[in-house]
This record gives sequence, C-alpha cells and structure tokens, in this order.
Amino acid sequence: MGNQEKVQFVPSRGSRVMGQHKDKKQRITDAMNDLRLVLAGLASEGEGRKEPNEFIQLIGSLARACSVFLRKVVVRDGRQGEGRLLDDELLESLEMRLQPLCKVPRKGRRKIETEWVMNAVGAQFTRLDEVTGKAVERYVAAGGEQGLSIVVEWPLPGMADWIEAPTAERRWEVSAENLFDTSAERGMNCSEWLGQQVVLFDGKGITLEKLIRTVANFEGAHAFNVGRLSTFEGERESGPAKDPHVHILRNIAFFGHGYAELVVIEAALYLLERLIAEPTIERPDGGGFYLIRPGFECPAEESTSSRPNWLTYKGGVMVSFGDNPGIVQHTVRAPG
Repeated sequence: MGNQEKVQFVPSRGSRVMGQHKDKKQRITDAMNDLRLVLAGLASEGEGRKEPNEFIQLIGSLARACSVFLRKVVVRDGRQGEGRLLDDELLESLEMRLQPLCKVPRKGRRKIETEWVMNAVGAQFTRLDEVTGKAVERYVAAGGEQGLSIVVEWPLPGMADWIEAPTAERRWEVSAENLFDTSAERGMNCSEWLGQQVVLFDGKGITLEKLIRTVANFEGAHAFNVGRLSTFEGERESGPAKDPHVHILRNIAFFGHGYAELVVIEAALYLLERLIAEPTIERPDGGGFYLIRPGFECPAEESTSSRPNWLTYKGGVMVSFGDNPGIVQHTVRAPG
C-alpha cells in the first residue's frame, strides 16, 4: 500500500448488541397504528346510546391518546427538534403539507358566559388541648362575595361552524375542518404549524403546541395533580402554578369536554388523515381507520343563549377570607 494511511476504526463503549432499527417513517406507522386501535375501540364502545358521563370518559381517553400521537410525530424535545418524527427534512420529502388554522371572522362573534358565585363564606376553626382534647378556643373567619366568571367570545377555533342551532341531522361536530383551513394552499413546517395561536386567554396567546404539550404531559403520558394553581408562602412554585392560564383553559368545557381536549383530537385527526393519504407512509396492517367525529346537539334556544348550559368550568375556586375577595374573571377569544 506504500505510504497510504491504513484505515482506522473509531473505538466505542457499551454493548455491541444492537437494538431494533426503525427509520422515522416506520415509527410514524407505529404511532398511526396505536391511534388506529384506539379509534377502533372507541367505535366499538360507542355503539348504542351512552350515558353523558360515559361518553365524556370515552372522549377523554381519545384525547389522551391523540396527545401522545401528536407528541411523538410533531412535537420536538429540544431546540434542534430531537424526538420529532415528522421533521423538516422528512416533511419536505413528502407530498403532504400542513395547513394553517382557520380564521374566525370578527363579524358575528358574541359573548357567552358561565359563572359561579357565592354571596358569602364562613369557617370555624377550633384549637384542642393537646392533653385533654377539649376545645380551648375557637376562631371564626368570614369572606365576602366571590366566585368565577368565564367569558367566551363565541365561536372559538375548533368550533368555527357551531353557530346555527344543531339538529339530529346536523350536529355540532368535533372535526378538523373546524380548526384548520383545509382548502388553504399555504404549506407550513411543524414549528410554524405548532406555533400558531389558537386562542387569546386574557389577551395572552396560547399556541397549538402549548395545548398539545399540556394535554400530553399532564394527562396523556403522566398523571400530575393540577387541582391547585396557587403557591402558598414558603412553598416552591409548581409548574402549573407558573403557567395557570393554560390549565384554566383546559378546564373550560363544552358539553362536558375540556376545550384543550377537543382541539387536540381535531389536530390529531387532521394529521392522521394526511398521513393516511401520503403514499410513501406505510399503513399499519390489520384493517382501515375509523375517523370519528363526535357530535353534539342542544335545543335551539340553548344554542343562542348568552349563558348556555353546555358551557361549564370543570375546576373550582379557592375560598378567600376577606371583606371583598371579588369575582375572578377570565376571557377567551379567537385571535384577530
């Protein structure tokens, strides 16, 4: 070989035994199959009339599965997009495109509200003797009027055509077309798609990625308790307490289903339909897909009410002791 340098191999550590290699398209197929089986199970469970609470549980399960699907396929772990299956390079090689959120026209919007108010509160605290257990002293605390008001500028993204009174033939549907402009020619990469503002909460934008991450991290993949969104003196601030608005939004419910859950379902079904139509992505074995569209109906007068019974808040409010704690109010509306 003369003066030619010899080939040198780079040393490595760890086991020489390898795991199973799958490229990103194969892993997307696996994620599609996971969601396909959940949809098939939901279609089977959904046969026949369900009690409202049972239906809410079914849709909650679907939302959690959808959040995990989206977390795998489009949400990145780090600044460079680690863990995202549908990265920019792969997306550019496919024939599919991600379309923008649909615009909710300002004309025709109206305000609807759900409210919970207490005129006054009171509590009695008794200190007991450590030895005898008998009452030593009592303390009474009182608080004035307090409660919660959620004002929604209707309709919101994800419910764009929930305007005319729903009927048995034309229900208000949870569908991709109510969240995305499926006729748009504009194509977006994952970061652009996820970075779109879905709603303004008290004037602060909440992105599609934020909603997906919140459902995935606090419901889909983990089981954190986010019942309390405040921090007591001397206590370390929790993650939810640092970002309370998105958790409050998650508990604003329509027909018993959290807003974030409904948006996540629509986003997942939108992406799933495009992956199914992409010829270079292999479909999972074992049959086709159930593309479910949950639908709701209500009396005509309820659909136009300013305080409809289908708008509720699933969380609560901490009691405050003081002369005038007041009503906590939050507003939610579409951008623009």
